[in-house]
Amino acid sequence: MAGAGKKWAIGCGIGCGLVLIILGGVGTCSYFAFKDIKTDAEGLDAGREQLRAEFGAAEDYTPNADGTVDAARLETFLAVREAIEPARREMSDMLSTLDGDAGIASKFKAGMKMVSSVMGFVGERNRVLLEQGMGVGEYRYLYTVAYFGMLGKDPADGPSFVLAGDGDHEDDGGVRMTWNNDDEDEVRDGRARFVRREVHRLQTAILENQLAALESTVPAAGDPWTATLQAEVAAMRAESLRFAWEEGLPDPLRASLEPFRDRLEAGYDPMTSLVELGFGHDD
Repeated sequence: MAGAGKKWAIGCGIGCGLVLIILGGVGTCSYFAFKDIKTDAEGLDAGREQLRAEFGAAEDYTPNADGTVDAARLETFLAVREAIEPARREMSDMLSTLDGDAGIASKFKAGMKMVSSVMGFVGERNRVLLEQGMGVGEYRYLYTVAYFGMLGKDPADGPSFVLAGDGDHEDDGGVRMTWNNDDEDEVRDGRARFVRREVHRLQTAILENQLAALESTVPAAGDPWTATLQAEVAAMRAESLRFAWEEGLPDPLRASLEPFRDRLEAGYDPMTSLVELGFGHDD
C-alpha cells in the first residue's frame, strides 16, 4: 500500500492522557490544531490517576505465585474487552481508512474523527477497568501473555504508517516525526522493537514481583516451579527485547489460558494492538 500518495502519520501524543494528532505531508510533518483537546485529555488523566490510586502502577502488579491465572480474572479481562469492543471497532475503522486506498477526502474525514475515536477508546477502557475492578498492570499482563505468548501475535501489527512512539521513528517525545512511508518493512521493524522493549520492561517487573512472592512462601531449594521462574527472570534480565516465556508458556499459565483460547482469539484486532497497549500513556 505504500506510495507517494500515502504520506500519513498518526501521533499518539504524550502529555495530558492520550491525544491523537493527525499529521500530513512529506518529510517533516506539520500539525492540525485542535482547540477542544485539553479538556478531554484532562479527563483521561483523571481516569488514569484513579486507576493508579486504586491498583498502583502497572509495574506493581503481581500474578499468582504458582503461575496460574484464576478463571475469574480471565473472565473479567474478557468482560473488559467485550465492553470496549464498540470503541475499539471505531478506532480500527479509522486506522483502516487512513491505511487503505480511500481518497484524500475520506482520509481527512477519518483523521478529523480520530482524536475523538482514540480518546473515547482510552477513556472507555479506563472506565470499564475501574467498573470491573482490574488495574492496567493486570490488564497488560494478561494481554501480553495471551496474545504474544499463547497466540503468537506479531508485535509489528498495526497500520503501515508510523504511530508516534513506535520504534525508531519518534522525535521530541513521539510528537514530531520525519518519516518516509515508502519502506513499510522499516515501519514494522521499528514498531516490533518498540513493542518488544516496552513489553519486556513491563513483564520483567511483573515476573520479579511474582518471583518475590513465590520465594517468600516456598523454599527455593528443590522446588521445580521456583527454579523455572528464577531462570525466566534471569533470561529477561539478560535479553532486552525478550518476551516472557519466549520458548513456550509454562504449564500452569498455559493451562489457565487454553480454555479461553477461542474467545481471546476472537477479540484480537491487529490494527489496534499497539494503541490498546497504551505504553507511555497510562503508566
